[in-house]
Amino acid sequence: MSNVNSEKLYVASYKELITTFLIFSIILFMLYPKDLIKEQIISEQSNYDLSMLYLTDMLKNDPTNESLMLILATQSLRSGKKDVSYKLLKFLRHSKDNKIRSQAYRQSYILTQENYYYAQDHNDTVKQTEAYHTLQYLFKTILHEKFYKKDDNAYLVKASLFLHNTQSAYRYALKTHNEVKVKNFISLYFLSMELKKPKEATRALEVLIKIDKKEDKKWKDALFYVLSKNYSKKDTLKILEKKSEKSRYWLIKLAQYNFSVKEYREASTIYMKLFSSEENPHKKTAYFYKAIESLNAGKYPKYAVALAKSQESYYFNNPKVRRYILKLYIGNASLKNAATLSLKILKEYQ
Repeated sequence: MSNVNSEKLYVASYKELITTFLIFSIILFMLYPKDLIKEQIISEQSNYDLSMLYLTDMLKNDPTNESLMLILATQSLRSGKKDVSYKLLKFLRHSKDNKIRSQAYRQSYILTQENYYYAQDHNDTVKQTEAYHTLQYLFKTILHEKFYKKDDNAYLVKASLFLHNTQSAYRYALKTHNEVKVKNFISLYFLSMELKKPKEATRALEVLIKIDKKEDKKWKDALFYVLSKNYSKKDTLKILEKKSEKSRYWLIKLAQYNFSVKEYREASTIYMKLFSSEENPHKKTAYFYKAIESLNAGKYPKYAVALAKSQESYYFNNPKVRRYILKLYIGNASLKNAATLSLKILKEYQ
């Protein structure tokens, strides 16, 4: 009797155990669906090897699941198993799912860039060159296929600059916020100069002049340097003339440039234009001297004398400028003008 009861008790307990397990499994499945498990694995920041073990096991049951492959590739990269990650990503770059392909290319870029810096640190120029060419291919695809988000502009600029793609850097730098934009265009300017791309440097400087108001003088000076050293005389004059229509800064630069390319009469004319509109007496006189200096440099003595004569009355009460004009007359053999001015000066002291 006791044996029968024991057997019934054992059977009842076994059935209850099976039922409990099934209920627990159903509850576990409901509470932890595959997507939630995947999210937990993705968020795992400490034990990557364990999460990779889970993923590998899951892939055995679902070998065509590209989403799991992508997570495994990411975790492999985090754990330092770059070979595994690279193979998975290379396979996933051929996926028919556009989202999978996008992430695969972006992850591949990160991995390849790490390989590039590793090769650089170890002076392995062969592998460094290989990695660089791979990065160019990956980034070209990322741009062509638009495997990026709307707020990825800073990332795109950084990648473009790294790969010496100045056109892409310019395009995406324009879309960044002002505080980031300044840094991006400064980098773009220096890179363009390093690569001997003056037109790209000019475009970058034009933006910096507009957005970096605190340093606009510095960027204007840099732009003048780029124009005067890298553009043809004809193109430089055309650009400076246009800019000088609304800017005194560029009018001064136009005069300076004309002098530097031996367009002395034009330089003198511009300096006198500056002279006429200048209110500060010291600056006004400086422009007058430069106008005379330009004509003397071009060996136009008659024009120099005529210009001095036109301002003789204006400067008669200024002893310093008056002496300058007198010396100019004598130096250019305009003795009649020198004698007339000398007599006027003598009368002043009588």
